[in-house]
Amino acid sequence: MPERKKITWISYVIFDMDGTLLDSMRLYKKIFIKMVAPFGINSKKAKEFYIHSAGMPLELQLEGLLKSADISPGKDIISALAGQFRKEASRDKTIFFPGAKKLVRELSKRGITVMIS
Repeated sequence: MPERKKITWISYVIFDMDGTLLDSMRLYKKIFIKMVAPFGINSKKAKEFYIHSAGMPLELQLEGLLKSADISPGKDIISALAGQFRKEASRDKTIFFPGAKKLVRELSKRGITVMIS
């Protein structure tokens, strides 16, 4: 096996975990669709909205989709939906993207500090 060079000009690497190291988008999209279904929002509309609003706070995503369907939820409903979403998301196992674990290990081996948020 060839000797690997140490990268000396990189000291730190920061990764966001969701959607970067973990394939969480698929799971989150599925839960999001489930959360809004009782309001009569079809899965196609929910999926498209979720994908286009990815990165926004969950509460704003839920509120935005419901308002786009002329549903005016109160803050308590949005909060309850977000809580339910997070509870379901924490139960499921999210898988790493192919090569993600190997990349983090390799960076660490090379003396690069890896931080994951």
